[in-house]
Amino acid sequence: MAENKNTETKQVKSADAKPASRQSMTPELAKELGLDPGPYGKPTKK
Repeated sequence: MAENKNTETKQVKSADAKPASRQSMTPELAKELGLDPGPYGKPTKK
C-alpha cells in the first residue's frame, strides 16, 4: 500500500510542476488545469 501512495504523490507533484513552466504551457493545457490563458498566453487563475 505504501508503494501505491508514493506513486500517487509523484503523479500529483509532476502535475503541480507543470503550471510552473508557463512558457511551454499551451492554452489547451491551461484549460485542463482550470486556468485561463492571459493576453500574452500566460495562464492566470480564475
